[in-house]
Amino acid sequence: MAQKSNSPQGTVQTVSKALALLELFTTDVEWLGVREIGRILDINSATVHNLLRTLASSGFVEQHPETRKYRLGRAPVRLAGTKLAPLDLGKGCSPHMKALMEKTGETVTLSVLHGSELLYLAKNESTEPMRVASRVGGSAPLHCSANGKALLAFIEEAQLSQLLSQPLKRFTSETIVDS
Repeated sequence: MAQKSNSPQGTVQTVSKALALLELFTTDVEWLGVREIGRILDINSATVHNLLRTLASSGFVEQHPETRKYRLGRAPVRLAGTKLAPLDLGKGCSPHMKALMEKTGETVTLSVLHGSELLYLAKNESTEPMRVASRVGGSAPLHCSANGKALLAFIEEAQLSQLLSQPLKRFTSETIVDS
C-alpha cells in the first residue's frame, strides 16, 4: 500500500524533504544534528542521514569533523550569487566600494569567511585589462588571496589555529604555505 503524501500534487516528496531540511538552517541555527533534524521534520534518522549525505555530495551542506553536525555548504551561496550577480549588489549596497574602485582603478570585492574559504558576496569590476578573476558566489582559498589574508589577520586565535592546522595547498611558486 502506498504511503500517504503530505506534499502538494505533482511534487517529489524527497525533494520537498531536502528543501525543508535546508530551510532549517538560519542565522540563529547554524549547526544541526541528524536526530535534531529528524525530530523537527518528523522523519526518521535514516532518511535524514541519506538526505544529508546526498546534499553534502553536492556541497549544499557540510559536516563538522568533530561534532558530526551539519550546516549549509557553499552551493546555496553559489546559486544565490548567480541570482544576485545581475542585481549588482556591490554598487547598490555600498557606494564606498565604487568610490574605492574608481580611486584605485582596481576591482573591489566584498567577501566573508565561510568555513575555510573566502566567499565573494559583491564586487565592483575594474575596467583595467589586468584584474583579479572573481565572481559573486565564488570562493577562493584564504591563504592565497588578498581578501583572505585580510580576513585571517582579524579572526580570533583559536579559529586561526584551526584554519591553519590543515596543510595549505600551493597554487603557484609564490604561494605562502607555511603558517
